[in-house]
Parts: sequence; C-alpha cells; structure tokens
Amino acid sequence: MDAGQDLCRTSCRPDRLQGPQTRPRTGCDATSTTSGVVRYHQHSIGLRSARTTRRTPRAVFAHPSLQRIALGMKCFEVIVAVTVAAVLIVVRASDEPPIDRQAGSLPTQQVGTPPQSPQPVTIDEQNAQHHASANWVHRVSGTTYSSGDVIREPLPNDIIRSIVEFGNWDDLRDESFVDKQWKKEVHNDVWVRFQDIPDSRLPDMCKMFVQKGVLPAASHPRCRTVVNDLFTSTDTPEWWDMMPFLVQCGANTSLVTRLELAGRRLQSIPVEIGQLASLKFLDLSSNLLQSVPAEIGQLTSLEVLYLKSNRLQSLPAEIGQLTSLKTLLLGSNPLDTIPAEIGQLTSLEFLFVGPSPLQTIPAEIGQLTSLESLVLTSCELRSVPAEIGQLMSLKTLVLNSNKLQWIPAQIGQLASLEYLDISKNGLQSVPAEIGQLTSLKKLDLGSNELQSIPAEIGSLTSLVELDLCFNQLQSIPGGIWQLTSLGSLSLCSNPLQWIPAGIGHLTLLTVLDLRGTHLQSLPAEIWHLTSLKFLNLADNQLRLIPAEIGLLSSLEKLDLCSNPLQSIPAEIGQLTSLRVLALRNTPLQSIPAEIRQLTSLRVLDLGNTPLQSIPAGHVE
Repeated sequence: MDAGQDLCRTSCRPDRLQGPQTRPRTGCDATSTTSGVVRYHQHSIGLRSARTTRRTPRAVFAHPSLQRIALGMKCFEVIVAVTVAAVLIVVRASDEPPIDRQAGSLPTQQVGTPPQSPQPVTIDEQNAQHHASANWVHRVSGTTYSSGDVIREPLPNDIIRSIVEFGNWDDLRDESFVDKQWKKEVHNDVWVRFQDIPDSRLPDMCKMFVQKGVLPAASHPRCRTVVNDLFTSTDTPEWWDMMPFLVQCGANTSLVTRLELAGRRLQSIPVEIGQLASLKFLDLSSNLLQSVPAEIGQLTSLEVLYLKSNRLQSLPAEIGQLTSLKTLLLGSNPLDTIPAEIGQLTSLEFLFVGPSPLQTIPAEIGQLTSLESLVLTSCELRSVPAEIGQLMSLKTLVLNSNKLQWIPAQIGQLASLEYLDISKNGLQSVPAEIGQLTSLKKLDLGSNELQSIPAEIGSLTSLVELDLCFNQLQSIPGGIWQLTSLGSLSLCSNPLQWIPAGIGHLTLLTVLDLRGTHLQSLPAEIWHLTSLKFLNLADNQLRLIPAEIGLLSSLEKLDLCSNPLQSIPAEIGQLTSLRVLALRNTPLQSIPAEIRQLTSLRVLDLGNTPLQSIPAGHVE
C-alpha cells in the first residue's frame, strides 16, 4: 500500500486525528500539513459499506484557486449522494402494508411493543430510535386513545383524517404533545400523529379537540364512534357539556348531567331517558314532540326542563315526580290542560306557559310555595283560581293577553309580588285588595276595559311604574298622587279630558304619557315636574303651551304632534337638554328664533305643517 493510501485512511479515522485542524467534515476531510498545503479526501457516505470502500487519493492542489474548485466538486458529489440516499429511504417507506379499505384500518400491532422488522420508515432514524425506546409505540398512520385504565387501541387512518380537518390545525400546533405531518391530497386531508402521549395528558388532548371545535361529526359520521369511546370511558362529566353533537353514553349514564336537544326535529323521546338519573338540565325545545314519555318522572335530579315550541297538547301526570325541578318552560305549545300533579313540584321557582289554548289553571297551583315567577301569557284563560293567593314567594305574575274579566281578591295576599302584568285582557274592574301589594314596583293594567281604579292603589308606596293606557278611564283617582316613588305614569288613550293639580306631587316622575287623552289644557303644576325627561302630549286638543314649559330643564323628548297649536313660546329655548322635538301635524306657521338655543337638539319633526321657513343656524 502506497503512502497516499495510508494517508487517506489515517485522515478518515477520528482516533488518528490530532489537533483542532483535523476535524472531519461532511463529505470531505481537511488535513493540515507542515508545508501549509491543504489536502482534500472524500468520505464514504453510505453508498457502500465502510469496510469495502477504498478510494484512490486524489491529486493534491497547492494553488488556492484549484483548491476552491476541488472543494466545490466534492460538495456537489455530497449533495448528489444525499439525494440518492433519501430516494432509497422513500423506496423503503413505500413497503408499508396497504390500508384495508374494507375494514378502514391498517393491520394492527400489539400496543406496548416495538414494531417488528421490516417496518415502514416514516420518520428519520433518530426519531425512530426514540419511538422504539418509548414505553409504548404508535405509528404515523394512526394514533391511540385511552382513558384511565382503558387499554389503548389504534385508530384507523381514515378516522384520523376525519378528526382533524384541513385548516383547523394552527390552533393546536403549540401543544407540546401534538405533532403533525401534512399530506396534501385531492381532499386536502391532514395526517396527524400524537407523539408518546402519556395517559395523564390524553384527557387534556381530547378536551382540547372538543373546545377547538375540530370534531366535525356532521360531515364525518364515523367520528361519532371514536368520540363515544373517548368520552364514555372517562370520569370527567363536564366534557359532556362541550359536545357539539349527541354521543351514546352507554353504561355511564351517571356522567350525564346536561342534555341539550333543542331544534333537532325530534318527534319522540325514548323511554330510556328515564335512566339518566343524574340529569339536571334537559332542553327539548323547538322540536316536533307531541307527547312526553311517562318515564320522564324518573329524573328526580332534574332542575331545568325546556319543552317550549313543540306540539304538546298535554303533559304526563308523572311530571309531578320531578321534585327537584326549579324551571319549567312550556311556551308555544297547543296545551289545553295542565295536570293537577303540577302542584307536587314544591321546588319549582319559574313556570312559563303560552301561547296556548289553555283555558283553566288547576287549583293545585297554589301548592307551589317556592314559585317566584309565574307567566301565563297569550292563553285563553277566563279566570284565575283563588289559590293563587297562596304563592307567598311569588315576585313576578304575568297574565297578559288572556280573556280575564276579573281577578280574585286573594291576589292581595301576594306580599312579595314586585311585578304584575294583567294587560290586554277584558278586565272591567280591579279588586280593592290590590292596595295590599306593598312590595309592588311595576303594575301594568293597560289595554283593558277599566272605567275606574280603586282609591286603594294609593297604598302602593313602592310603585315605580304604572301603566293604565288604552282603557275607559274618565277620571284619575286621587290615590295616584300619593305614589311619591312613581317614576313612570302612562295614561294614554283614555277619555280623561283633564288632569288634576295633584299631579304636581309626583316629583320623581321622569316619564309622563298623556297622548290621546282629549286634553284641552294642562294644570300649572305639571311644569314643576323638573325631573321629567319624556313628555308626550300628542293627539290632544291643546291650542296653547304656556311659557312655564321652560322650567322643565331635564326634558329630553317633547311630543306635541297632532294638536291645534297656534304658537310655541319663546321659553322653549331654555330646554337645553332637549334632543327630540316633534311638532308634526300642527297648524304652526312659525316657530320662535329661540329654538336655535337648543344645543342638544338632534331631531326636529315639522312634517305636515304650513311653515314656510325655520330660523337659520339652529339645525346642522
């Protein structure tokens, strides 16, 4: 063997190299000599085994230009060699067993053992060694799912593609236990692998996928099976609340505490629903249900039940067994009866019925001692049972849009009542006992046939809002002027013709609606209501507005439409808070120049008036 061959072998062996100038480089070595000449030698890069590779040393170039040319040639050879090696790796990877299209999965391997040779090479050798040394192994073509002590099982490749849709990955990429491998195909599928996920992290992974909304059950029905297994093999009940679709709970019925099935076009509910003993919230609204199974009575833990917007004509008597129920919504159903057993719902706090053709309420409703809100709107009720007076916890009572002609005197026993709405009925009178509702804050008696109001209404010292619009009242009882806490008074569309001076006592009044009350004049005391923000005097017979209107310094909206007004006083310019001034349908031929002082004015309605011009400079 000549000296050149010996030098080549020496320069390529790390144990024979000495000094920092003799470190090997990829593809070629540089060895320094005492004469300063740099010699380049080519490495074996794996095309043949190291033991059989023998290369004749190339010429030694002393000129720097020739050295650079030689270095470039060697680097080019390295690039070509690496490319060939990569092609060989891809060829080996193509030996991966084909997917069983009928079964939809790859041949499974025993979980927890390294892959047997030959194995498809889908990651570099270093990562492959890392996977092989892990406590369990999974493949790029699939992943595993597990929870607690459940044995891991490989998921088929097509289900993996279904779980994560193209474009949803960026939200997850920062998670340390998730890795990705893109494979852009015709359908823009994404292959995903989860690297060495410990059991302790799997619940977080599943929870994250649901929170990010990347479980497309609607477009990929096969995901349902996967998610069922993921979720029903866990002991984490709150996961169920995040599900975007219905899962099969299997034997784990104790995990189900909330079930939302609104708007699913359901025509029936299976009797097995009674097995969900831990259920607390059930939403069946906006479906096509004509009946509810008697087994619903077995849901003794149920607290909220939504049955609104269905086709229910009746309820099973077993509904009375829901002793934990707090909220019951029955709105928008053709109910014509309510079972007497509803009185057994002693925990009920909120009951909503209507619109419906319901004509009667069972007397047992008086047994709902925990009831705080009772809404019976847009029904066909002609009477209310006297037992309603037993609802001592009631704070809200809504009976609007029915056919009631009278209210039982027992209503005065509702000492906790704060809101009472009996509008849009046929009431001709109100019992004097209404004055006993000392906690009442809002009373709506509008759109009835009332010709009078009992004087006892003056005892409602907590009343803040009173609506008596659209009745047949010809006078206002003096008791109203005792309501010193009143902030809103609506008397519109009553044939009053005049307002008593006592209105001046309502110093906290901010809203006064006297529209369509046939008024020809106003008492001077009305101009002392300095808290007024809204004053509606439209559709009356007023010809003159006094100068005292300028005292209403807080007024923001003034409606004088459809009055035979002859003039507007100059003092209107003092209403610096006024934002809306409506003078439509009046015979005004001029308005005062002081109107330009209304710096807060945003709306000036002068429609259908004979005005030829308005003062310049006050409207932008």
